[in-house]
Amino acid sequence: MALPELKQTDADGLMLAWREAGTGAPIIFLHGIGSGSAGWEAQLDHFSQGYRAIAWDAPGYGGSGDLAPEAPDAGDYAAALGKLMDALGLERAHLVGNSLGSLMAGAFVRRSRGRVLSLVLSDPAIGHGKADPKVREESLQGRLDGVYKHGPERMAAERATKLMGSSGGDAAIAKVRAVMSQVRPDGYAQAARMLAMGNLL
Repeated sequence: MALPELKQTDADGLMLAWREAGTGAPIIFLHGIGSGSAGWEAQLDHFSQGYRAIAWDAPGYGGSGDLAPEAPDAGDYAAALGKLMDALGLERAHLVGNSLGSLMAGAFVRRSRGRVLSLVLSDPAIGHGKADPKVREESLQGRLDGVYKHGPERMAAERATKLMGSSGGDAAIAKVRAVMSQVRPDGYAQAARMLAMGNLL
């Protein structure tokens, strides 16, 4: 199956974008900090056989608009997810959060538990909210330098192999690199600030 087309909707004043395939119970995929809806291509293909499989572009990514705060928290992303579900007419859905998407999914469960059919956290990012402030600031600054000083393409070239490992396979590494190279610096920076102050536990 080809990657589904990107769709957009104005969700209560915030432009949100997503891709979807299939019919049935909805399952929503929430990507990590260096990804986007296109990173879920294989999952959309597989799960569309039995579900309405949906992958969003988080605010600040792909076709979605930016959140207003310079340093949003996980609850801001969770509120945006609720807006997307409302726009799609979804009362409840299964949620799958990868890495940073796990912080967003966790925040959504805290505020809207009744709307979640099940929750899967894949390689969850815990957040650095309880870390030593100096360590937290150094980690955040490293991410900001990576995307602003070097740009998304160079950042993707340097990080794709590290993320996938040497046994990840050339095709998978190329896919990660291609998707990561498309991140928008300001949206990535907002997500990095959320990660710096976040706490999944």
